[in-house]
Amino acid sequence: STGSPAGPTDSAKETIAFSSSTSLHGVARATSAQSRAQRAFWMMVVVAGVAMAGWQVALRLAAYYAWPTSTSLTLHYVRDLSFPAVTFCNYNRYRRSSLHGTTDLLAALSILSAGIKTPHPEYLSGFLWRITLRGYSSPPITQTYSARNQDLSTTILEIDDTYCENSCTPQDFQHVFTEYGNCYTFNGGFSEEQRSLKQKTAGAGKGLQVLFDVQQKSHLWDYWENPELGFTGVGIRLVVHDPDEPPQVEALGLSIGVGTQAYVSVQHTKSINQQYPWGDCDPSKKLQSPAPYSMARCLQECEADLVERICGCKPFNFPGDIKECSLYQHYHCARDALVIFLAQGMCTGGSHLSQCPVPCLHKNFPSSVSYATFPSLQAAQRYERSLNYSLVYMRENLLSIDVAYTDLNYALIQQQKTLPESVLLSDIGGQLGLFVGASVITIIEVLEFVARSAARALNAAASFLSNRAATCTKAALSPPVQG
Repeated sequence: STGSPAGPTDSAKETIAFSSSTSLHGVARATSAQSRAQRAFWMMVVVAGVAMAGWQVALRLAAYYAWPTSTSLTLHYVRDLSFPAVTFCNYNRYRRSSLHGTTDLLAALSILSAGIKTPHPEYLSGFLWRITLRGYSSPPITQTYSARNQDLSTTILEIDDTYCENSCTPQDFQHVFTEYGNCYTFNGGFSEEQRSLKQKTAGAGKGLQVLFDVQQKSHLWDYWENPELGFTGVGIRLVVHDPDEPPQVEALGLSIGVGTQAYVSVQHTKSINQQYPWGDCDPSKKLQSPAPYSMARCLQECEADLVERICGCKPFNFPGDIKECSLYQHYHCARDALVIFLAQGMCTGGSHLSQCPVPCLHKNFPSSVSYATFPSLQAAQRYERSLNYSLVYMRENLLSIDVAYTDLNYALIQQQKTLPESVLLSDIGGQLGLFVGASVITIIEVLEFVARSAARALNAAASFLSNRAATCTKAALSPPVQG
C-alpha cells in the first residue's frame, strides 16, 4: 500500500458536524436544508450577514482610531475652596532713593524691563560705551534688583488677617522676579502651611484685602526726556494664578489704578486633558526643576536653555541654575536671541509634538475687576489720623484691593474619550449579534474549527509526503528487471 492523504470524506464530515452544532446562526440551515434551493438561500443569507457584520465592525474600528473626544462641563459646589496665589507688582519698579547716583545702571534696568527694541539709540550707545570704558562689570540683574529692592513694608499699609494666625505682614509675601521686576506673591506655595489656605465664605471681604501706598513721587520720570523707557501709568498690576505656576504678569495681569477700591472676583476652573492620541497631554513630561509640571514653566526652561547655548547665560526672570546674564549680555545677546527663538517657533506649547505639551490637569482662575472711588470721606478721616496722609495724597497714591471667590464652586472641564474601549467592544458585539448571532463563544468555536481543520490538513500532507518518499526509496533499491 502506497498510502494517500485523507480523503474529503473526513473533512466533509467534520464540516457538517461543526455546522450542525455551532452557535453561528444560519449555518446549520445552509448545510442541512432538504432542498438545494433552501441551502443556497440560507448560504446567501449567511454570507450577506457576515459581510454586513464585517462592514459595520470596520466602520466602528475606523471611528475608534480617529480618536474622537468630547468635552463635559460640570459645576461642583463645595464647602471651601483652596485660595489661589496672588502676585502684586508696582508700576514703580525703582525707588528714587535707592537708585540715586546710578544713572547708567538705571538706564540699563529700564531698557531691559521696558523691552523697547531701539530706545534712544544714541543715548544707549553712549552709556554702553561708558560702561565698557570704565571697565564696569555689571553684577547679575537679580542681585542688582535685590540690592535696591523696594521696601514692601512701606508699600503695603494694611493686610486682612483672614488667612494668618495672628495678623498678616509683608513677610507673608514671597519675593519673585517677573517682567515687572520686583513682585510679591501671597500664598505662593513656598510653605505647605500657606498652600493650605482656604476660603470658606463667598463674596467680597471674605478673601485677601490689601491696602497699598505706591508712593508715586518716588517714580523716576525726571530721569528721562521720553517716558517710553518705563510705564506711563501708576498703580498695581496683579495676577491670580495657581501656586504651582509662575505668575504671568504681563500676559494675564490686571491693572489697578490709584484712588480706587478694586474688587477682584475670582472663579476656579479645573481642566482635565486626555493624553495622546486622544489629547495632547503627556503624563511623563517632567521639568528640570522639582516644581510640578506646567506649560508656562516648561516654556521658560526651554527658552532659558536656548539662550544659554547661544549666550552662556539665562535671562534674569527665568528659572534654573544656569549663570545669570549681566546687563551687557542681556542687551547684546539674550534679548535678541529670545526674539529670534520666538519668531522661529523653537519653543512651542500645546501640541503633544511640541516641546511643552498641555498639562493633564490645569487649574485656572479667571478674574474680573470692579471699581469704586477710594477712599471715602469717612475712611479718609481715619487714615488722615492714623497715617497723617492728606486726602490729595491718598487719592494719588493709595489703592485698596479685595481678592475673593464670588462663589464656593469650581467648574470641571473634562476631555473624555467619545469611544472608549468598553464602548468599542459593545458596538462590535452588537453588530456581530445583530447580523450573524455571534458572540465571543462563537468566535472561539470558529477558531477551534479552523485550527482543527488546519492541523488535519497538515497531518494529511505530512503523511502523504512520507508515504511518497518511502515509495520512491523502495523503487530505487529494487533490482532492475532482467529482460
